[in-house]
Amino acid sequence: MKPVLGLFDNEDQFRDFLAVNLNLIEQGLRLVSTNYSVTTQQGANGALDILAKDKHGSFVIIEVKRSESAARQALHELSKYLAAFLTTERVDEHKLRCFVVSTLWHELDTPLAYFRSTTKVDVKGFEATALRGNVKVAERVLPPIDNLPKLCPDTRLVQVVPGHLMIAIINDLENALKKLPMVRVGLLQFEPQAGHEDLAVLCLWRVADSELEQVRTILGLDYCSNNAAYYPEWAEESNILDWIMDQSLAIAPNFNEMRLGTPEKITSLLEKRPFQKLVKLGDWPSRDLVHDLSEMQRCVVAQDISSSGRRSNRYLFNGSSSPKTGPSWKYMSAAFSSFIGFEPFWQSEVERFLATIGTSSDVEFYGYDTRHFQFRIYQYLNNSKAQLSQFKITVSDISGATTHLMIGGWAWDGETCPDDAIANLINTYGSIDLARVMLFSSKDDRRYESALLAHGFHPFVIELETTTNQGNIYWCEPCPKNISLELGIDEFVARNKPYCQKIKEVYADIPPEPNGIRRAVFFELTGQ
Repeated sequence: MKPVLGLFDNEDQFRDFLAVNLNLIEQGLRLVSTNYSVTTQQGANGALDILAKDKHGSFVIIEVKRSESAARQALHELSKYLAAFLTTERVDEHKLRCFVVSTLWHELDTPLAYFRSTTKVDVKGFEATALRGNVKVAERVLPPIDNLPKLCPDTRLVQVVPGHLMIAIINDLENALKKLPMVRVGLLQFEPQAGHEDLAVLCLWRVADSELEQVRTILGLDYCSNNAAYYPEWAEESNILDWIMDQSLAIAPNFNEMRLGTPEKITSLLEKRPFQKLVKLGDWPSRDLVHDLSEMQRCVVAQDISSSGRRSNRYLFNGSSSPKTGPSWKYMSAAFSSFIGFEPFWQSEVERFLATIGTSSDVEFYGYDTRHFQFRIYQYLNNSKAQLSQFKITVSDISGATTHLMIGGWAWDGETCPDDAIANLINTYGSIDLARVMLFSSKDDRRYESALLAHGFHPFVIELETTTNQGNIYWCEPCPKNISLELGIDEFVARNKPYCQKIKEVYADIPPEPNGIRRAVFFELTGQ
């Protein structure tokens, strides 16, 4: 009889079988590589049995074991490989999961349960058995029982001097980084656009503490004395970015504020010019299957990052997860709750709704924050697709069919018709100048929902069970009686034309779509 489940000659054969049958472990897993090599900080080499990616974009390390002794060894290898993967591949902890697949579990149950309780990543065990010549894999019910380097949140927008090419910048950066062999840099190029200069986003990863003194020596006093970092805890990396930018004469010398590659600026550019290429510069491993162009785009636009995090997209949230992913789900649901937390009524309703979702469900999160109501009126006058802040949560079953929806938006009371646009702008921002300047501030954390309430807008939430097409509408109290979901910014503008025209005059010289235009998710639901 064959030693592994009576079906395989050795553990490698069993591993290769699982690699092409990942749905036996979890639906939606996609193979990245088998025997994926990693290196620890001490230089010891190892290999992940299977590296996969789940349907929500998280990486999944899968260790395959077939005996009690091998199972006991699994914990040592798993902790070592987890640390090595987070360090050398520089992946966010909430985007990593670890699975152990074993044929025997007597010696492994308690140690793996303890390991799961002490780590921040999702850890699960799976028991493999053979039934009538077929392999069966079931999740193991375990007994109850480092925030390592990541992508620097500070990035730079790189624009080519007219008459130069992006290749000139790349060559300059390659030569400059020979002086900084410990620094890893990524350059994400936007697609060229006729009549416009080439653009790219420059980003890098945290430098090890042991390398900082050498970096400071190379950069010199002029750069190391800079204490005005946008992200204070990343001052060293900000200084490195500034130094790198100054090493190429082909990079256009923009103002510092414009050079900041905030998620909002990058998202706005991507709506017109998608990324074309990732150029890897400096300290990249010879073999990297993790940071492809799509993964780097996810990182720099930060659309699934908590709004309280170091780098978050203040206008757009777009992500997916499932309660079965454990810590990853907790992070994603908390991040979404934080994003829509500018409206406490929405936040409380969302948290109540998420608590009811079954563990086998898949959940998609979408949120859009317009922040500036009066400017949104100006945008609507130029594009009728412009709508107010909104969110949508879509819950699907294992077959992919939608079972529940929750949608949030703002509705007008149909009665409030203000008469002094200038006074209302001053009341909201403090002055007309601030009403214009704050549209483009990367550092303004104030909220302006008072303007919505002053103009007669009230938040609502729709909860719908799609299988029965039944649901409820919830309003934030106090709310006018007989308020209608059908009255939105469109009806307000239609009934307040002179008032809205005054607002248009204030913003007339500002491009009307700096952050893109989103069609209301309520319209998507109703089919309007």
